[in-house]
Amino acid sequence: MGIEDRMTDRARKVLALSNQEAQKWNHEYIGTEHILMGIIKEGSGVGFSVLTSMDVPMDKVSNSLLSTFRSGPDMVTMGKLSQTPRAKKVIEYAIAFARKMNHNYLGTEHIVYGLLQEGDGLGGAVLNAEGVTVGKYEIEVVKILGKGMGPVEESEDEKVIDMVGCGLCACEEICMLTRHIDAFNFEDITDKPKEMFEDLLKVMQQYCKHYVEKKLRT
Repeated sequence: MGIEDRMTDRARKVLALSNQEAQKWNHEYIGTEHILMGIIKEGSGVGFSVLTSMDVPMDKVSNSLLSTFRSGPDMVTMGKLSQTPRAKKVIEYAIAFARKMNHNYLGTEHIVYGLLQEGDGLGGAVLNAEGVTVGKYEIEVVKILGKGMGPVEESEDEKVIDMVGCGLCACEEICMLTRHIDAFNFEDITDKPKEMFEDLLKVMQQYCKHYVEKKLRT
């Protein structure tokens, strides 16, 4: 099974968007900067959610990247562009991180880790400038998703990707609610204290994490 077959839909979309971003600037390659722009443009993956949970100003990151972009030749290369050696390293590190986490899928959270671990590319450098290190990011990923409980048999990959994808979507939505709970006006809809809902969201987040772990084991 190829790498792309193990990718979540959002991870595949990130790579497609990075290809589009490179073509938009008439670049003949996909670099780490394009991959990070793909993460930002997709905007709903676990990788993006982890960065926002770390209070990384994603608008500022986007502007920092765009300020470095220069248009290439007038002729635009159509189709799938080749990745730079550093971009290829990002994917290699992403795969290694997925294995370390006992995840048998490749998601946006792993790709962001790859950008940070590669370190020398523009994508990782821009994140480092905002105080994001490999260690801090990994801690946040574990906090949100937890580690898988063990490797899954190779023949089960496709089933795992589908099931885990559902669990990750739920995790993302709950994390988003948790981060923005202060913006809700609970007095308009209930006389229950806000703290009750905060506790409930934490329980639901924990449940989703265990759901993902359970599906990785089945």
